[in-house]
Amino acid sequence: MNSKFKSIAQNNKNLHTIRLFRILLYCWFLIYYNTLAFNVDFFWGKNSFIPKSTIELFFGNSIFNLFNYPLIENNPLVLIIALDVLLMVSFFKLKNRILPILIYFVTLSLDARSYYILDGGNNLISLFSVFNMFFSLDKDKETPISLLNSTLSNLSLLMAKIQVCIVYFIAGHSKLAGDLWSNGTALYYTLSVSEVSLNSVRDIVKIIHPIFIVLPAYFLLAFQLSFPWLIWFKSTRKFMIFAGSVIHLGISFIMGLTFFGYVLCISYCLFYDEADVKLFESRMKAFYSKLKILFHLYPQKFDDPISTNEIL
Repeated sequence: MNSKFKSIAQNNKNLHTIRLFRILLYCWFLIYYNTLAFNVDFFWGKNSFIPKSTIELFFGNSIFNLFNYPLIENNPLVLIIALDVLLMVSFFKLKNRILPILIYFVTLSLDARSYYILDGGNNLISLFSVFNMFFSLDKDKETPISLLNSTLSNLSLLMAKIQVCIVYFIAGHSKLAGDLWSNGTALYYTLSVSEVSLNSVRDIVKIIHPIFIVLPAYFLLAFQLSFPWLIWFKSTRKFMIFAGSVIHLGISFIMGLTFFGYVLCISYCLFYDEADVKLFESRMKAFYSKLKILFHLYPQKFDDPISTNEIL
């Protein structure tokens, strides 16, 4: 039994999957917080529409309340810049175990200060950030520390997958209990609300045939109810990921819930097999090689100077 547990714990075969997920997670952080930074005072400044007391719900007056420090309280952009630095360093130090902890702490402070604008995507990202702290990109070694790292990494990856399934399970069964989803009119009323839809979308909803509203509503309901089960089977996984990506990218662009849709698309990376990720990476490398040829950088070495005549 002990040897079997040791084999499972040291079977850290998710290195490429975790690396891809971590890169996409950090990209989401960069895009989200820097987008809000264009209105930094509105979201995090002294004159923010959100009361400063919201952050005290998380940290109180402890030393971990970063907005209690005058430098950050008066210049919240400093915290965004600090996060950007941590993220940029993390792209080159993906194996580092301290950087994920620092990133989580900084993002938690920013979210606590802007609590009123958070949605389900922010909550899911926050949970992913916790799991990210336990992900390991170290190869297996015959040491107790390596055994512990592999075990925690494998368990964290499994818990992250289960968390995504729980989200869909609750969302699907909650919709199933609603009359509007049962009769297929939920999307019609949702897309007719100005706060969660674009003007052009509302105009289209008014003129298209009702069947083009009812069928997508039932498809979305069926997808959410079946995702927690079908995503675990290799034969149906690719279809579920493709369907989910279409749905959530549609939510991002049609309903304007941009970052929420991106979060769910990122979460699908957790379910990719190592072979799929390796194939994706090899294709990206091949694409990069073609770009090098296109710009006359191949087969030149990076340290070899390129003359103007060669470029022209």
